[in-house]
This record gives sequence, C-alpha cells and structure tokens, in this order.
Amino acid sequence: MLRSDVINQFLKLYDDPDYLEVGVDEGTTFFAVDAPRKVAVDPEFKFALPPDPERAKGCTFHPVPSDSYFAQDPGRRYDLIFLDGLHTFEQILKDFTNALACIKDDGIIIVDDVIPSSYHASLPDLALSFELRRRIGQQDGDWMGDVYKIVFLIESYFQSHSFATVAENHGQLIVWKERRPAESLPARSVEQIGRLGFCDARLSDAFNLMPCSDILARCRRAYGL
Repeated sequence: MLRSDVINQFLKLYDDPDYLEVGVDEGTTFFAVDAPRKVAVDPEFKFALPPDPERAKGCTFHPVPSDSYFAQDPGRRYDLIFLDGLHTFEQILKDFTNALACIKDDGIIIVDDVIPSSYHASLPDLALSFELRRRIGQQDGDWMGDVYKIVFLIESYFQSHSFATVAENHGQLIVWKERRPAESLPARSVEQIGRLGFCDARLSDAFNLMPCSDILARCRRAYGL
C-alpha cells in the first residue's frame, strides 16, 4: 500500500480533517493526500513554491525545520499528523512529542519507515549508509535510519497510546490515544532503547504488525467514530 493510500483511509474517519505532514521532500505523498486543509513542513522542498494553484488549494507551506515550526505554537490542532522527517531516533522523538502536543484528542499520528529494509538502511548516519551500500554493491536507495527505536520507546513509556504497524507496506506506524494495561509495558531503559540495532528491530514482535483494515477498525472503536 502506498503511504498516501494508508493516510487517506484514516483521514476518512473525519468529516472535515486538518492534516500536517513533516518531511515532504518532492511532495509525492503530500499532494496525493485528500484533506481540505493541509500543512507541509520541510526545510527544503524539492518543488517550486508556490506550486501550481490547483495543487496548492487548501495547502500551507512552511520551508523550515520541524523544530522551528513546532516552536511557533500556532495553536492549530490536527486530526492526522504524518511524520517522515529526518530519519534519526533523536529527531523522530522530538517530532513525535511535538506532534502529541498538537494532535486532537481523537487524532492519529503516523510515523513512516519504522521497519528498516536492510542493515545499511538502518544506519542513522546517511553518508555512512550510502558508502556501505556502494561498497557492497547494493543498488536500492532505502534509508530508514534508526526511526525503529521510537516503537520501543512508545511501547515502554507512552502507556496512554496504542499502536500498530501496517503489514501491507514498508512499515507505517499508526498511533492513537487508547490507554494500554500496565503489563503491556516492557521494562526497558532509555539507554537500552538507544543501543538497539538492526537485528533487534527485525527479530522483535514489538511492531505489532496488523492489516491496515484491522488498525482502522481499532481506531474507530477507540474513538467511537
């Protein structure tokens, strides 16, 4: 399933949704998302601003780092926030906690690229990832970094939220507000999470892989939508 296909399914839960995307790049996902009001945040958009008026209808563009955008605290709240920015654990942790502050009570946060496709794709250093790929003759351009660590952090420290990972694609984590029982919180220190590597990610059941339709049904039940 394409990123936008998943996002659009969850946006249909709401009558008049507000959408925020962090990490827009060329806009492939952003422009394919169907929402009346869309906000794009990226330090360097790979398309001309302003874009074609028809594509830009209902859209607002912020060519700044996500930290700068969230620092503005405009008071705007979103039904769905898609996080696909810099693929490091440190940055996704900042983006996720900032997203929690501006998501609506019945809103959904989607984190992209939580399942690394290969060892080199899991490296948080982009230059090192590309150099290793070159040396071993790999042609794919995947780079997920160590975003996967956010799953372990949410599982252990964000009891107020439930989550599951879409099984039909590269790994989109869906997070919604639904408290989990205490026994669902594995005992991990933040330091232990920071030391997790590729094998820990690929051999773990923490991602809670689930068909997108099942995750959608769980969100509906949790929010009474």
